[in-house]
Amino acid sequence: SSEVLLMTKFLPAPWRFTHGHFEKALRASNKRMGISKCHIYLLHSPMHLSRGVEYWVESAAICRKKGLMDTLGLSNCSADEVRTAVLAGEKYGVPVVLNQVHFSLLDYNSDALHDMQNTCQELGVSIVAYNSLGQGLLTDDMNQEKLKQNKPARMMKIAWDDLAPLRIALRKIADAHSNNKSRNVLETRDISMAQVALNWCRAHHTIPLVGCRSIMQAEDTLASLEWELNSEEVAELDTLALNRCTLDSPVWKRKLFVVLASVVMSCCQWMDFLGMGIVKQAAIGMK
Repeated sequence: SSEVLLMTKFLPAPWRFTHGHFEKALRASNKRMGISKCHIYLLHSPMHLSRGVEYWVESAAICRKKGLMDTLGLSNCSADEVRTAVLAGEKYGVPVVLNQVHFSLLDYNSDALHDMQNTCQELGVSIVAYNSLGQGLLTDDMNQEKLKQNKPARMMKIAWDDLAPLRIALRKIADAHSNNKSRNVLETRDISMAQVALNWCRAHHTIPLVGCRSIMQAEDTLASLEWELNSEEVAELDTLALNRCTLDSPVWKRKLFVVLASVVMSCCQWMDFLGMGIVKQAAIGMK
């Protein structure tokens, strides 16, 4: 289908605690996107200090009845949170269609991630693989010097020796497919490590979410759709995958993340209100 689906997120900041807060945020997002109804509205990290997942699902159902949104998505939800949301969606009348979560070769060997994946598969919830390239850690552009400056690597305590076996396998698989002249791609285009990492996500029935900063990156991402990994290659990468999964973080850390993200969001809103933010600049650029 050529239809473009728009989705955005609701962050359950500590000062947002009513159905009205949810609706106000959704209406503001729809206005910024120039639409009357959001195709998929995501509940981002439902780690509110007082409101549970079910409350926000009820908020989504109320907004759906008002014609403000079609379906509800989740973000950074564990297996239990996905199950709670789906059951609440059935209760209140709003479909829960996806869970956007860190899913990459940096996360895969985590019990919490596997539990979430199995639950989503059982309940028919799609997984959108966020951070599928590991903030560049799984690309050809990364090296030992750049790794020292890579914030995600420092946060996840990933050393070069941790990455090396995985990166060697990615490069080996990329080279093997680059030399395969039977594949239906331009012979002058080599397969990148990023393409291998994205196809690994697809092999696990997830939808990779990629942030492209250039035309070259966009073309490379699209090229990954022209070929697939075989089962032996997927199994090899599965074995070498790391287990730095955000779902393994303690609840207090996840709640702290929401609080800090809420502060950043508020600062951005104030900057936009003062004419210094990126939202108005983006709107001007689109005209």
